[in-house]
Amino acid sequence: MLTWAYMQVGWIQSFSGFFTYFIIMYDFGFLPESLPGLALTEGYAHAKGDMYDITHPTLGNSFVTGCKDGSIQYTKDGELRIPDWLYLNDLHTDLRMFYLKCSDNKVVPQFEWGKCIVK
Repeated sequence: MLTWAYMQVGWIQSFSGFFTYFIIMYDFGFLPESLPGLALTEGYAHAKGDMYDITHPTLGNSFVTGCKDGSIQYTKDGELRIPDWLYLNDLHTDLRMFYLKCSDNKVVPQFEWGKCIVK
């Protein structure tokens, strides 16, 4: 019975847990290849009222001013930091405006985001 519980059912439950995790994260726009290392990746804070806008030069982040020499420039209120995943201080942070990088002196998303299908 002990062998059955750990050797057969255990790995099936573990696989099911990971599968569910990846499916739920995908529903919120996180592609599976962007998840490893996400917890320790730095990003740029944005103001409370900022709205994501794909047509805006800084994707709607009002603390980011643009790119210069391959690095993101930001205002004195902006900061480069790791999001607070534990205490939910960044609960209202839009990660599409948080994870940014410079590419060809343009502000672009750091990750490829999937289509968010949560209604």
